[in-house]
Amino acid sequence: MGDVSRDPVDGGPITVAFTDGTARWEPAETVIFAGQRAKTGPAATVCCDALNFFADLSAAKAWARQHPEVHDRITSRGKP
Repeated sequence: MGDVSRDPVDGGPITVAFTDGTARWEPAETVIFAGQRAKTGPAATVCCDALNFFADLSAAKAWARQHPEVHDRITSRGKP
């Protein structure tokens, strides 16, 4: 069992678990979207609400199109 998040686009569950320093993701296509709303300021204002897990790359891109104020970067892809 791991920590559960929800995809902001469709609300589907995303589970992330760490075992012996290795991350496992469900679904396997999970991506992490790390964004920022401003160039400077406290982390809570700049990026905390722009860090999301998405079930796949297309969901992350769809969310990014709906939030042009967030400067984005997909930082990781899940592994099976």
